[in-house]
Amino acid sequence: MYSLVPALEAESFKAVTVDAVPSLPAGAPLVVLAHRPSELHDLPATSAVVMPFLWDVWPREVSGYLAALEECRPELIFVTNRWSERALQKDSSLPPVMYVPEAVDFGTYYCTDPLNNRAVGVLEYGRRHSEWHDTIAPSLVAAGVVHQFSPSSHDLGRYHLFETRDDLVRTLRDSVVSVCFPASMTDPRRMRGVEALTARYFESIAAGCLIVGHCPEELVALLGYNPVCEVDWSDPAGQLLEILRAPESWQADVSAAQERMHRLGDWAERASRISEAVRNVVLKRR
Repeated sequence: MYSLVPALEAESFKAVTVDAVPSLPAGAPLVVLAHRPSELHDLPATSAVVMPFLWDVWPREVSGYLAALEECRPELIFVTNRWSERALQKDSSLPPVMYVPEAVDFGTYYCTDPLNNRAVGVLEYGRRHSEWHDTIAPSLVAAGVVHQFSPSSHDLGRYHLFETRDDLVRTLRDSVVSVCFPASMTDPRRMRGVEALTARYFESIAAGCLIVGHCPEELVALLGYNPVCEVDWSDPAGQLLEILRAPESWQADVSAAQERMHRLGDWAERASRISEAVRNVVLKRR
């Protein structure tokens, strides 16, 4: 999230969280980052042109976002999911809504250490897929595989395992497999069938991990193919152990995904899109 701030400032636009709204000249463009409707409700009065960048606009949050957006009267809205874009566009009173996919600060996570030279066999961070985890965990213990995972299947924060982001980055760079399932599979009651592409996919690919889990359609659309090793539900543990016996056989696939992510998934690319949209949609009106 916060990697978008310097990326946008490089494009000469201000991006802030609601608790850090600066004093700007009237009409100056201001991108406001928000993860929940309450953050927009708390937005202080400003004469700048407000353009919210919204994460987590899911079914049960839509009504709250609509009320908050009515209060802050934006001129352009950015969201990180196609479903969110369609849901907000149904309200004809809103300004244009633009889909901008999630991204990663690629240089922070980038690692070229080969898979067969990594110490952590399997990494699960963030919310777990309980059924899959419970199926594979005993086999990994029996095989002596280093398996790191969040202590609870309900842990949402992807940094929960780690004290700092640096700890997360270091572990990702030393992991063979990073497990990624969309929230539609790990939290179906909240998502109500909406499939989300989250930062974990971007981080894992940038770090040179092999992703095992399920690939959201938005990642296929972004990269042009499916970079995820889809779970073999007939034998999940056997699938993992086979991968870990010869991780080098997956190296070419991992490197290819990493190269595409470098071109298509960095926050600098998203900042360029946002900058162009602001100039085309907002500044041309003035």
